[in-house]
Amino acid sequence: MATQIEHARRLFTVEEYGRMVEAGILQKDDRVELIDGEIIEMAPIGHRHTACVSNVAELLVTTVGSRLDPAGGAPLPSRQAAA
Repeated sequence: MATQIEHARRLFTVEEYGRMVEAGILQKDDRVELIDGEIIEMAPIGHRHTACVSNVAELLVTTVGSRLDPAGGAPLPSRQAAA
């Protein structure tokens, strides 16, 4: 009979995440993202993803014009930073 064990989760802030990079725990090129306080390992970006991002960026520039500077892989501002 299997026993289910509940694990406590530790959620991180943007500041803590940044300090992990500064301390060398996380590297700037690690494929991880901070999502709702959890550090999530991300899959590598494939060719289809790159093509989709490129197509959407081109569509946005065509539609909105030069007022938009699409930064393809740039991180979005956090909700905390925006507040």
